[in-house]
Amino acid sequence: SLEAQSNLKRLRILVMLQLIKDWPDTPDSTSNADCYFLYETCLEYKPKKILEIGTLVGKSAYAMALGSDCEIHTVDKNRDRFIVHEGFERIIRYPDTESMEFWDRGISDFDFVFVDGWLKFEDCENIFEKTLDNFWFLCHDYRLNDKGEEVVNRMLKEGMKRNYDFDISEGGECCALVKFGKA
Repeated sequence: SLEAQSNLKRLRILVMLQLIKDWPDTPDSTSNADCYFLYETCLEYKPKKILEIGTLVGKSAYAMALGSDCEIHTVDKNRDRFIVHEGFERIIRYPDTESMEFWDRGISDFDFVFVDGWLKFEDCENIFEKTLDNFWFLCHDYRLNDKGEEVVNRMLKEGMKRNYDFDISEGGECCALVKFGKA
């Protein structure tokens, strides 16, 4: 029923807000405002398959998981610091994995990509190779002279080389949101 759906939605929001609010304070972790933005963006655009590059402890992965019901692949080059919560088996983790190692696995068809880290030009090429023709790209630390600005610029250049249209906006505290579409 419509009432049951509405109650379920309210419950999901409460769980999300509590999980983010209670998250242990971790330096360099995605802010609550940016996690809420990721959550709401997933709710709105209903991704079918998510890729996250730069996972750290998993706070942003959980935000996206609570806003969606799809597989989430998280890649981080550092040791595994992911905080595991029960019931999120669809978050597939690749700790201690350089992005180039991940690309070699051949996993593709992403329609939603969140990056919280540096991207090499080869990463940008691979993102376009491994995503659908229309996809959402979100980048953290999108501020003047910060890594996010450089990452977004690299993605825009790669998109132009490949003849993609794009729309760019901002959300949360420091996230860029880019809609890429095959021209």
